[in-house]
Amino acid sequence: MSSPNDRLARILSNGLDLGSGRRLAISGATELPYRTLVERIGQGRSLLDQHGVTVGDRVVILSARDSDVTTLYLTCLAHGAVAVILDPQASVSELLVLINHSDPAVIFADSNIVERTRSLTQTERAAIITVGTEAASKRTGFGLLLRQKSASGGTTYPAMLAGFDRTEAPSTAQDSDQALILFTSGTTSTPKGVCISRGALAIQMELLQRRFSVDTESRIVNHLPFHHSDGLNQGPLLTFVSGAEVIRPEAVNMQSVGEMLDLVYQRKATHLITVPTVLSMMDRLSPEYDDSFSDDAFQFVESTAGPLEPGLWSRIEERFRVRVVNCYGLTETVCEAMYCGPSDDSHRIGTIGKPDGFEVRLVDENGADMAVGEVGELWLRGPGMFSGYFGNEAATAEVFVDDWFRTGDLATCDADGFYQIAGRRKNLIIRASTNIYPDDLKDVALTFEHVTDATVVGVPDEMLGERVEMVVTLDHSDAAKGRLDLFEHLRTNLAAEKMPNEVTVVENLPYGPSGKVELAKVREMVSRLSVQGQGSGLDDKVIAEAAAAFRSSTDGLSAASTEASVEGWDSLAFLEFVMRLERRFDFRMAPKDVMRIRSIGDAIGIVSDHVDREGGTVS
Repeated sequence: MSSPNDRLARILSNGLDLGSGRRLAISGATELPYRTLVERIGQGRSLLDQHGVTVGDRVVILSARDSDVTTLYLTCLAHGAVAVILDPQASVSELLVLINHSDPAVIFADSNIVERTRSLTQTERAAIITVGTEAASKRTGFGLLLRQKSASGGTTYPAMLAGFDRTEAPSTAQDSDQALILFTSGTTSTPKGVCISRGALAIQMELLQRRFSVDTESRIVNHLPFHHSDGLNQGPLLTFVSGAEVIRPEAVNMQSVGEMLDLVYQRKATHLITVPTVLSMMDRLSPEYDDSFSDDAFQFVESTAGPLEPGLWSRIEERFRVRVVNCYGLTETVCEAMYCGPSDDSHRIGTIGKPDGFEVRLVDENGADMAVGEVGELWLRGPGMFSGYFGNEAATAEVFVDDWFRTGDLATCDADGFYQIAGRRKNLIIRASTNIYPDDLKDVALTFEHVTDATVVGVPDEMLGERVEMVVTLDHSDAAKGRLDLFEHLRTNLAAEKMPNEVTVVENLPYGPSGKVELAKVREMVSRLSVQGQGSGLDDKVIAEAAAAFRSSTDGLSAASTEASVEGWDSLAFLEFVMRLERRFDFRMAPKDVMRIRSIGDAIGIVSDHVDREGGTVS
C-alpha cells in the first residue's frame, strides 16, 4: 500500500482500519462522519492530482473550518504533499509574507480571507481554491495576489469533490520527505517555518499513543487552534491514526469554559488537551463543575504550550480530583519532548517531568554539561526532531550543535531526573501559551511613520504568564494621537494574538554602554508610567485597566464599551481584565460577577460595590 520507507503511510493505513467502525471522526461544535472523512481524503487526492501536486509540493491551508482543515491536512499526508497550515486570523501583510515564502502549488482559503485580500496586486503561480461558500466574483482576492487557476466546475471545497473519484494509489513518499510546515516567527521579515518530516511525525504519533494510552475507545477534547502543532497533531491526526474521536468545543472563553467541561462530562471524554490559561479559567468556575472529570473513562488533563504555575496545578488536581500532565515541547519537537505524568513515577508538581523519545543535555555557554541542580541551557536530540527552518539555512545552523537542538530555555535537573524550567536565554515572550518574538512586533512598529525607536519586553503576569509591553518614541506633535494611530497600525499588520498589551510613549529609550537597550530599565519604566498614567477616579482606573487588557487606548473606551465595540475584547483579554481589576483593587471577583460583565460599566459597578462593602477609598 505504501513505500517500505514511509512509516507515516503505514500508521495512516492502520488508522483507516481501526476507525472503520466509528461513526464520527470529529464531534462537538462541528461533526464530521468518519466515512465522509475517508471519502474526502481519496477524492481530495484526485483534486491534487488534477493540479499537478506531487510528493514534496507545498499546499497552503488557510481556514477556520475545523472539518475542512482536518480533511485537507490528512489528504496532504496521504498524498505525500507538504501541508502549510497558516493562522486564518493573521493580518493581510503577514499572509503575504508567509504565502510568498512558502511558494505553494495550491492554496485552500476561506472565502472571507480571499475577500479581505482583494486589494493585493502581486502575482505568483498557485491554484486558488475557495473553502466554504462560493466566491462572490470570478476574480478573487488571492487572484490578485496569485495567478488564478480555475478549479473543477468552478465550485468550492469540499462541494467540488463530488466531481472526483477516489485515488487509492500509494504515495511514493519516504520518511525523510517533509510532511508539514508551521510558522513560529519572523512573519514580518524572515519567516521561520518549522519543517517536520514524515518520519518525525510518525514517531511522535506512536509515542503519544503509547504514553497517553490512546486507542479506538479514546475521545479527546482538544480546543487548541490548528495552526499550532498541539491543536493539529494532538487533535485530528492523533485520533485518526488511533481510530479515535476528537471533540472540538466552541471557542473557549470565560463564559464558555463551563460548556467545554459539560462536553467532557456528557461525551464521556478520556482526555482534555488544554493550556494553563484555560486551567486558570476553570479555577474560577462555581462548584457545580467540580465533578466534570468524574466519569470512569476519563484519564487525565494535559497542560501544554506554556509554563504551568504550581499553585494553579495543585488547585486543579485537588478541586477536580484529576491528574494534570504537564508537558514541555516545541514545534521543533513536533509536540512534546518532556512529560510530567501520567504515571506516578514521572509526576511531580512544579516540574516538566522526564524526557521520552528525546535525549537531554543541560550545558553552559561553552557547551560543557552541568551538574545536578545547576542551571544550563536545555538541548534535545532524537529521531522526532524537525528537519530545519524552511528556506532559512542560517537560522537552522544557529540552533543546532552537531545533531543537538538548542532550545534557548534554561533548566535544572534534580537527583531523581526531574527537569524544571528556570528561564530563557532566547529572546521570546510566552503569553497565554503563544510564542511571541519581540523583534517581530518591533519591526512592525518601526514601519509606522511617526515611530523613531521601539523595543518590546515581557513582564511577568499571574494569568497570562507574561504581558507584552511595547515602548516607543514618537516624532508626532500629539503623542496621544500618535499612540492611538500606532495601535491601529499594529492591528492592521499583526495577528490579534501578537498585539501588545500596552504601548507606552517615552522621550528616549535607555541605552547601555554596549549600545543596546537595557531591558530591565525598560520594565521599570513601564511599571512606573503605568501607575502614573491612571486617573484619580474609580471609573478612570477601571478604564485604564481595560485599555491595558484590550490593547486599546483609554480615549476610545467608556462605561458603555462592550465586546461588540472594543476590537481587542476577546476571551483571553477579558480574563486578563478581570485579573487586573482584582490585583488593582485587591479582591477576588465571584464567578457570578465575572459571568455578568458585558460592558466596562458592569465592571465599574462590581468594583464600586466591593469598595463600598470594604468601606475603603480608591487609591
